Amino acid sequence: MNKIFPIILRQHRSFTTSTKLNKIINIKGNDEFLSKVMNSENPVIVNFHAEWCEPCHILTPKMKELIEPKDDIDLAIVDVETHAELVHTF
Repeated sequence: MNKIFPIILRQHRSFTTSTKLNKIINIKGNDEFLSKVMNSENPVIVNFHAEWCEPCHILTPKMKELIEPKDDIDLAIVDVETHAELVHTF
Protein backbone atom coordinates (compact mmCIF):
# COMPACT_ATOMS: atom_id res chain seq x y z
CA MET A 1 0.00 0.00 0.00
CA ASN A 2 1.26 3.44 -0.88
CA LYS A 3 2.22 5.60 2.14
CA ILE A 4 0.53 8.65 0.56
CA PHE A 5 -2.91 7.00 0.50
CA PRO A 6 -3.76 7.53 4.23
CA ILE A 7 -2.79 11.20 3.99
CA ILE A 8 -5.05 11.74 1.00
CA LEU A 9 -7.91 10.06 2.83
CA ARG A 10 -7.53 12.32 5.84
CA GLN A 11 -7.48 15.43 3.69
CA HIS A 12 -10.77 14.56 1.99
CA ARG A 13 -12.79 13.22 4.92
CA SER A 14 -15.09 16.15 5.50
CA PHE A 15 -18.81 15.80 5.94
CA THR A 16 -21.79 17.87 6.94
CA THR A 17 -25.04 17.18 8.70
CA SER A 18 -26.87 19.57 6.39
CA THR A 19 -28.90 17.81 3.73
CA LYS A 20 -29.06 20.83 1.42
CA LEU A 21 -26.88 23.79 0.66
CA ASN A 22 -28.69 27.07 0.35
CA LYS A 23 -28.86 28.58 -3.06
CA ILE A 24 -28.57 32.00 -4.57
CA ILE A 25 -30.13 31.52 -7.98
CA ASN A 26 -29.77 33.91 -10.92
CA ILE A 27 -32.96 33.18 -12.84
CA LYS A 28 -32.36 32.68 -16.56
CA GLY A 29 -35.91 32.08 -17.76
CA ASN A 30 -39.53 31.23 -17.03
CA ASP A 31 -38.88 27.49 -16.77
CA GLU A 32 -36.11 28.00 -14.24
CA PHE A 33 -38.32 30.37 -12.24
CA LEU A 34 -41.06 27.77 -12.19
CA SER A 35 -38.80 24.89 -11.16
CA LYS A 36 -36.50 26.68 -8.70
CA VAL A 37 -38.89 29.21 -7.16
CA MET A 38 -42.48 28.11 -7.55
CA ASN A 39 -41.73 24.39 -7.01
CA SER A 40 -39.02 24.80 -4.36
CA GLU A 41 -39.27 22.85 -1.13
CA ASN A 42 -37.73 25.82 0.71
CA PRO A 43 -39.13 29.33 0.95
CA VAL A 44 -37.58 31.57 -1.71
CA ILE A 45 -37.13 35.33 -1.55
CA VAL A 46 -37.32 36.79 -5.05
CA ASN A 47 -35.22 39.87 -5.68
CA PHE A 48 -36.25 41.76 -8.83
CA HIS A 49 -33.00 43.48 -9.82
CA ALA A 50 -31.85 45.91 -12.52
CA GLU A 51 -28.29 46.94 -13.37
CA TRP A 52 -29.34 50.60 -13.72
CA CYS A 53 -31.02 50.61 -10.28
CA GLU A 54 -28.77 52.15 -7.60
CA PRO A 55 -30.82 50.85 -4.63
CA CYS A 56 -30.59 47.36 -6.17
CA HIS A 57 -26.79 47.55 -5.99
CA ILE A 58 -27.12 48.16 -2.25
CA LEU A 59 -29.98 45.75 -1.55
CA THR A 60 -28.81 42.68 -3.51
CA PRO A 61 -25.45 42.23 -1.71
CA LYS A 62 -27.19 42.74 1.65
CA MET A 63 -29.78 40.11 0.80
CA LYS A 64 -27.03 37.67 -0.27
CA GLU A 65 -25.19 38.34 2.98
CA LEU A 66 -28.33 37.62 5.03
CA ILE A 67 -29.27 34.47 3.09
CA GLU A 68 -25.81 32.84 2.88
CA PRO A 69 -25.65 31.54 6.49
CA LYS A 70 -29.20 30.15 6.29
CA ASP A 71 -29.78 26.65 5.02
CA ASP A 72 -33.57 26.79 5.03
CA ILE A 73 -34.21 29.69 2.65
CA ASP A 74 -33.12 30.52 -0.90
CA LEU A 75 -32.67 33.75 -2.85
CA ALA A 76 -33.69 34.07 -6.49
CA ILE A 77 -32.48 37.10 -8.43
CA VAL A 78 -34.49 38.14 -11.48
CA ASP A 79 -33.08 40.71 -13.93
CA VAL A 80 -36.06 42.93 -14.73
CA GLU A 81 -34.61 43.99 -18.08
CA THR A 82 -34.19 40.42 -19.30
CA HIS A 83 -37.32 38.93 -17.73
CA ALA A 84 -39.94 41.69 -17.78
CA GLU A 85 -42.72 39.11 -18.16
CA LEU A 86 -41.89 37.71 -14.70
CA VAL A 87 -42.11 41.21 -13.22
CA HIS A 88 -45.59 41.69 -14.67
CA THR A 89 -46.74 38.23 -13.61
CA PHE A 90 -45.47 38.49 -10.04
